[in-house]
Amino acid sequence: MFDDDRSGLPVHELVGRLDAADPVALLICTVHLTGDLELLRPRWRPELVIGVPEGGYTAEVRAEILRACRAALERVGDGWERRRPGYDMMRRIVEWAMGPSYAAYVPLLTDGLCFRPEDDPGRPRWHRSAVAAGRELRVAVIGAGASGLLLAHRLRQAGVAVTVLERRQDVGGTWYANDYPGCRVDLESQVYRFSGYPGRWTDHYSTQPAVLDYLRAFAKDNGLYEDIRFGSEVLSSRWDTARAQWVLQVRTADGVHEVLADVQVSAVGQLSRPRLPRVPGLGTFSGPFFHSAEWGHSVDLAG
Repeated sequence: MFDDDRSGLPVHELVGRLDAADPVALLICTVHLTGDLELLRPRWRPELVIGVPEGGYTAEVRAEILRACRAALERVGDGWERRRPGYDMMRRIVEWAMGPSYAAYVPLLTDGLCFRPEDDPGRPRWHRSAVAAGRELRVAVIGAGASGLLLAHRLRQAGVAVTVLERRQDVGGTWYANDYPGCRVDLESQVYRFSGYPGRWTDHYSTQPAVLDYLRAFAKDNGLYEDIRFGSEVLSSRWDTARAQWVLQVRTADGVHEVLADVQVSAVGQLSRPRLPRVPGLGTFSGPFFHSAEWGHSVDLAG
């Protein structure tokens, strides 16, 4: 992720805390900060095995690594020049840490990483003109959650006309529907970003409103709202051989309408329709009850 904010990294403070650092992470970070690839020495290649902490280094080798990293960071000092790691540096680091056989995985890793604002490794390498020359190609995407938004964005980049059908009134999918108290991600926030649109996270495990704001900003900044039909629930779809198109039955506030598309893609996710458990007596229970995905904010839970 590209980030030009240098305010959180006084190198002199970093140098004073190296003893507590994981030596593998320290080596990689020092290479990034200094650009000194000579630190990736073969004899310091870590043993990355579950159950083997901190690279499996002996105390002697760990001390060598700390001394080398401290010296490299002290040479740079607080006047360090921002060095974007770049894809070649990433390849060198992966091959050093994991071994040459892992070089084949580097393209997969880089597909989700951006080191400069202009980087967008996931951008399609094809264009509609090459696959559907001389004809209109329209894709119907069902759902405006994270997957639907990204798909619509990539298709638009490839010159493909897109219609996104979303039954709710805004983008976000599960991050729009689930707004129960304390709702947040269970993986690091960076996992929830798109390549080419890093965003800026304030929490290591972001809250539901933060993720929803990110998805809204992504849709707005990339002009996706103009291709989304909100309040449009897809009831069914069938392939019409005569027209060579998909025919989707879509329910809106005005009734049921047909939407035609050359290609349809379902991006409805797995958490779009809550299912209440079969609790004995639920049908006769007179008090309020609700699924966490449809939180009853009006219900007073104090007590």
